[in-house]
Amino acid sequence: MDPLTPGAVDGIVNLGEFLAEREMAPAKAEIRQVMGEISRRFARAYRYLAAAAPLLEEAQGIYAAALRPESSRRLEAQWIQDLGADTLAPQAGRVRPLFASAVSPAGLVHTLDALGAQEYWRIVTPWGADTSAILERLGQALSESGQDAEHLMNPLRPQRVEHLYLPGRRLLITTQTPDHAVEGVLFSRTLDFLELTRPAAWQAQEDTLRDTRRLFRLLLDGAVDALREAKALHDQLESFYVGSMDFAAVESRLRTFLNEA
Repeated sequence: MDPLTPGAVDGIVNLGEFLAEREMAPAKAEIRQVMGEISRRFARAYRYLAAAAPLLEEAQGIYAAALRPESSRRLEAQWIQDLGADTLAPQAGRVRPLFASAVSPAGLVHTLDALGAQEYWRIVTPWGADTSAILERLGQALSESGQDAEHLMNPLRPQRVEHLYLPGRRLLITTQTPDHAVEGVLFSRTLDFLELTRPAAWQAQEDTLRDTRRLFRLLLDGAVDALREAKALHDQLESFYVGSMDFAAVESRLRTFLNEA
């Protein structure tokens, strides 16, 4: 990350100056090969995820078509009232779009338990159901009522809200799916997403939903495998650098930096 105003405000910390580059020169061909293999693994992971996205969209479309709008609006109105978000404030609350979950070498992971929430609400959904429209409308009402909210986005569909966290209330409103759940906490409110739908509408598509989920899982597993291989190769790449880095000098530079800050 380059400084915007070097010298006047920002500075440059160059840890590369503590790297014995001449010692690494004999391994340059191997380093380039490993770096190329890492890039290929990432490209494969991205292709798999890109192929998986339309499958998720198909499932979301099936559940969206089965949603009963009046039930959804009634739920939203009740939650907006319970959250004290049914009045307009002179100044809108702060909205922060963030990620608390990711596709990683360890699979689908999240850090929702690290937010510091003291109260938990959840919307329990089958795989493929999309709660983002509900959460976005809740988030909009919260902002208009002057409450700050963190919009925690879906890593597979980064334009869509997957969870809401209200730091002022220390309240987490989470979407719970078969692959993605907060565990070991007491939920003060639980909604079954299917209660908002017409069951016959999505039950008629159960075969499609089952096949779509199976194919999605195959692609997601392929992406995770590629990321896992990339991580192993990255560890191998680091081994070339660890032996040539003067970590004592890095530690000394850190102490100097902290004293200057």
